[in-house]
Amino acid sequence: MENRNLEKALDIVTALFMGEDVKAGGANAMLYDEYSHNSEVYDCVVQILKRFDINLYEYNDSLFISAGADNRVFGYSNEELKKIMGLRLNKELFLVYFIIYTIIIRFYKDSMTGTFLEYIRQEDIVKAVSASLGGMIDHSSGIVMDEAEEKSFKAVALVWDELPDVSVEDKEILHGIDLTINRDETHVLMGPNGTGKSTLGYAITGNPAYQVTEGEIWFRGERLNDMPVNERAKKGIFLSFQNPLEVPGVTLSAFIRSALEQKSGSRIRLWDFKKRLGEMMKLLDMDESYAERDLNVGFSGGEKKKAEILQMLMLEPELAILDETDSGLDVDAVRTVSAGVKLFRERVHGSLLIITHSTRILEALTVDKVHVMENGVITRNGGAELVEEINKNGFGKESERRA
Repeated sequence: MENRNLEKALDIVTALFMGEDVKAGGANAMLYDEYSHNSEVYDCVVQILKRFDINLYEYNDSLFISAGADNRVFGYSNEELKKIMGLRLNKELFLVYFIIYTIIIRFYKDSMTGTFLEYIRQEDIVKAVSASLGGMIDHSSGIVMDEAEEKSFKAVALVWDELPDVSVEDKEILHGIDLTINRDETHVLMGPNGTGKSTLGYAITGNPAYQVTEGEIWFRGERLNDMPVNERAKKGIFLSFQNPLEVPGVTLSAFIRSALEQKSGSRIRLWDFKKRLGEMMKLLDMDESYAERDLNVGFSGGEKKKAEILQMLMLEPELAILDETDSGLDVDAVRTVSAGVKLFRERVHGSLLIITHSTRILEALTVDKVHVMENGVITRNGGAELVEEINKNGFGKESERRA
């Protein structure tokens, strides 16, 4: 490495340690430009911060650092703060740090030394951050992935053994679920509202609010029961939410690029990323200006759902769970989303679990298996013909069919 590149990297690290802004268009714009376009400088910055156990984040064309798992900030390590706040993902932790800094700057701006920060009471931080987040930290996107996964795994993508039961706040929601999804299969889970369909998706992705009380969940030969949500995402499990969360301050483009870099473990060339992102957005009939807008902020219901499908297409997960992706969409938007899902199957050959109580999104898809859930129990299994039967006769009740 050239000495001048090392000096530039040290300048960037020094600026970050001193609390200076390192961002595009700021006073240190030249440093940010070196970080973004000089691979040697980038690698050196990453290695220096790694030695100090400092996490580096890049959001909205600016750099942000926080203490690593064994480091400390505000008197607490990352893992302690995660536990205190009930957090699971690094992006949630970033949001917490951002809010804490905002609180401190506003109310403690005359005493910004590290020594002073140690005297801010833990309970005050928890209360302030909880109030500011307003429940947002219970949401997990399930798309944070650090490593490229092998695509040559054998048939079984997801197996539920020993008929698992799932409970929420000590209330049992799912009972005796027995479900196997093979690679390159599309399964549809249907049923009336409030029967536990979304709960199944949350249980698979590891939402800690949903506890598997009996049985086991297996994915590609690994038991998932005790695996946290971010680790399941790294294995290749993706969940598209029924009501996607708004994330102010983080553009759609930056969000996807960050996730891709964590998945690959390497820097992604901006030109290549933007080219591929533009291609995918065109396929989804999305205005490319949405790429530079804050994630889901001011998006219509249809654009939010398209943004979820866009993430799926860019991240190429092994198992994608789509939770009511077609809800609230007009006919044209449903066709566009369906085309995106079809493209995922054709290009990625991943597995799909589509959770819905409607059949509109299924019209353009090849469905392998259909399951009907009633009161937390899968009561019927069949092929694509079951969709037609439901279209004609509705869900009905298992007890009525037996009568």
